Amino acid sequence: GEVRIAGAGLGRQSARLRRLIGVVGHDPLLYDDLTARENLQFVCRMFDVERTDERIEDVTQQVGMTPDLDRKIGAMSHGMKKRFSIARALLHDPQVLLLDEPETGLDQEALSLLDSVIADRSNRVRTIIMTTHNLERAVALGDRMAILANGRVAYDEPVDAADADASRRAYIQHVGAQR
Repeated sequence: GEVRIAGAGLGRQSARLRRLIGVVGHDPLLYDDLTARENLQFVCRMFDVERTDERIEDVTQQVGMTPDLDRKIGAMSHGMKKRFSIARALLHDPQVLLLDEPETGLDQEALSLLDSVIADRSNRVRTIIMTTHNLERAVALGDRMAILANGRVAYDEPVDAADADASRRAYIQHVGAQR
């Protein structure tokens, strides 16, 4: 297949296109020997983020981690690292946000903050793609739901939270019993 981001194929434009993407994966992509602030400053330099201190303050407030900015990442719990990973992904205000099971390791407060970040419609040009095994979360937060089965898109439809049962039936049909 082919990957296109903002209408452009990869190839020679890959460096420019990487600036359009924020990623939250299983690995927090943070340096354990640096403080959270130093990690975020490094990312700001990579993406030429203006008003670095102000931007770091904004994104860490979104994820409830401003008080921990001067702690070393290596001394933090997985959930705290995940919150800073979400902040890192948002720093350069990407057009595309890729979230690979971002809820893993988060407590209820952090899940609520994550939901706020996902549901924030103030950035109309942002597309969020989230993988999750939590069907209820997908239905509650998503506009569309795609189900991957055997390496293929087996289902791709708009999400209607009022008819969550249809999404559950599609999931069971294509994947099997809900996890």
